[in-house]
Amino acid sequence: MTRVDLVYDPDCPNVDKAREALREAIAALGGVPSWAEWRAGDPDAPARTRGYGSPTVLVGGQDVTGQGPGDPGTCRLEAPRVEQIIAALRRRAA
Repeated sequence: MTRVDLVYDPDCPNVDKAREALREAIAALGGVPSWAEWRAGDPDAPARTRGYGSPTVLVGGQDVTGQGPGDPGTCRLEAPRVEQIIAALRRRAA
């Protein structure tokens, strides 16, 4: 399966919604829900995860919402949707 990352801030209220969307999307495609989690702004996080706000789901290093890096200290207004994650996973598998 393609590498999946969740960039989060523990104070962001949408993190649990993003985790649930990840579980649902991966399960819908027949996979075992599994991803790496990285705290936004962590200098020890992999370079591919830096610069994103919370919550961000990256599939193969790309934000499933199509947004690029911005301010890692921001809390996004919405969590990525299940449909966005499924579409990103399918694109990477093609």
